[in-house]
Amino acid sequence: MDITAQQTLLHALNGFARTHVLAAAIRLGLPEAMGAEAPVEQLGRDLGISPDRLSRLLRALVQLDICTEPRPGVYAPTEAGALLRADHPASLHAMAELIIGPLTQRPWTRLEHTIRTGSCGFEEEFGEPVFEYFAARPEATELYNTAMGESTRDVAAALLDAYDFDGIGQVADIGGGNGTLLAAILRGVPRLTGVLFDTVHGTAQAAGVLADVRDRCAIRHGDFFESVPTGADLYLLKNILHDWDDDRAEAILRGIAAALPAHGRLLLVEQVITGRDPFFADLTMLVLYGGRERTAADLALLCERAGLTLTSTLPLPTTLGFSVLEVRR
Repeated sequence: MDITAQQTLLHALNGFARTHVLAAAIRLGLPEAMGAEAPVEQLGRDLGISPDRLSRLLRALVQLDICTEPRPGVYAPTEAGALLRADHPASLHAMAELIIGPLTQRPWTRLEHTIRTGSCGFEEEFGEPVFEYFAARPEATELYNTAMGESTRDVAAALLDAYDFDGIGQVADIGGGNGTLLAAILRGVPRLTGVLFDTVHGTAQAAGVLADVRDRCAIRHGDFFESVPTGADLYLLKNILHDWDDDRAEAILRGIAAALPAHGRLLLVEQVITGRDPFFADLTMLVLYGGRERTAADLALLCERAGLTLTSTLPLPTTLGFSVLEVRR
């Protein structure tokens, strides 16, 4: 038997253990307690945990490259581990909380059923679609919106570097959540005005995120399956279409097509499938939302069905494989 094949299989089978190691570290407060570095005895005292048991968890975190052991019994966060701190400028703390928590973990236990039947794992587990669930639970909505904002920061910076906003006066971010993307664009191009459009619960934290550009940005509420605001030169959809099946995604595009002026543009910012899917994003969309990730050809066909034309595709230099797809009437 090939030892490498065994190791490959066992590594895959033990993926759950890596998630639980990280979950334990976050819930115990290790990233904050560790600071720049700390001896395990001090961490044990601060957290009220046996240093022996804590050292076993820390060794696992070293193996995951979340922390290092620069000296025997002393631990320090790696660059990746530091991102687990809520106060880090590039924090992924909320994203980590979302991934390790029940809103993600419980639906994944329904994957087999979802593959067999096509039913959404989240709906099977919680009894209602994900966005209806959030609408009734402000704390869950805040966590979700913060996590989405964290995952948007680098994409927003890359978009500003890659896309030419000449000829644009007003930008409408459709389904823009807490406004992270729109705020970055308005800061980067100070002559622009903006419209953030989402549900009331979707924009619950937007006023704070948009505070420094609020004089140039309106917050509008509604349902993008019914209509979207008119009057913008550029419409944005970031990670919206992948939440929905083809018929619902087409309906969103048709609403934007109805609002889009003759000179207007739509930017789709999506994780376009080009080959490997290292974060299992497509299955995540299936299990949590009943949606899917798509190829550029898939997105072009959706646009065509909605009376729009995909005119260009620009890959962004981000680790998550985002691309900007420009669409016109």
